[in-house]
Amino acid sequence: MTHPQSPEQPSAPGPHPQTGSAPFGKPGQATAEGQPYPQPNAQQGQPYGQQGQPYPQQGQPYPPQGQPYPPQGQPYPPQGQPYPPQGQPTGPFGPQPNKTLAIISIVAGGLAVLFGLLPVIAWPLAAGAIVCGIIALVKKLGGKGLSIAGIILGAVGAIIALITFIVAMAFVSSVEKTSGKSLGELQSSLASASAAANAEHTVQYKVTTNGKAKVSYSDAAGNSDEDITAPWTKDFKDSGFVLANVSVMADGNADTAQVTCEILIDGKTVSKKSDTGAYASAYCSGSTR
Repeated sequence: MTHPQSPEQPSAPGPHPQTGSAPFGKPGQATAEGQPYPQPNAQQGQPYGQQGQPYPQQGQPYPPQGQPYPPQGQPYPPQGQPYPPQGQPTGPFGPQPNKTLAIISIVAGGLAVLFGLLPVIAWPLAAGAIVCGIIALVKKLGGKGLSIAGIILGAVGAIIALITFIVAMAFVSSVEKTSGKSLGELQSSLASASAAANAEHTVQYKVTTNGKAKVSYSDAAGNSDEDITAPWTKDFKDSGFVLANVSVMADGNADTAQVTCEILIDGKTVSKKSDTGAYASAYCSGSTR
């Protein structure tokens, strides 16, 4: 005996299919993504999120009328902080700081260290580095690390210049005590020495012999040799530092050979030598100093 089958019970209706918009909910209720539904009484002139732009987070205001939404991925300003003006470069929540003074500070500080051995140049650079760095820090213009580094470099450059100045003054004082002359007198002496070094000088060689001999000498043209049999002289002029030398050697082994040499610079004898006997020889040298 078969029993009749009971009719199937209708199943519960499934969820309403998505049609491209989020399901309705109560005002203020979060969606599946954690974003709140728009309030029904939103202030006039504050539009809902634009195409491709995120909604503000819970408690964050809409941007003012005419202001763009933040770029995708950039957070909204905190509660109570205004939106940046249209077209002004912005960071996460406001205008980018100006680092110009900080950069000037560190560049001037580096140059102050580089020219530390020249105090006249180093001190103005050091002062500029320190002043610009302090202004940038006090006004919070940006580049805090650069400003601090510039102040430190400026101070180091000023210290190096000060040490250089002290050492130079100590050296000048030591020279004055050693020489017994003042700085002005030393400068005058140096000027006189320089003028004397560039002055023109007259050089004269004198050689005597009682027989045949050979003379070797140097002058402004170079080195030369001559054979002589009687007294011999040579005159020439030269400027600056002059190094004169002349030598004579008897040509023979006679015991009666006799030779002499003499050098005069500007009329003053600076060297004189003589010799006698076989192969007698004499060598003279002198200079303007």
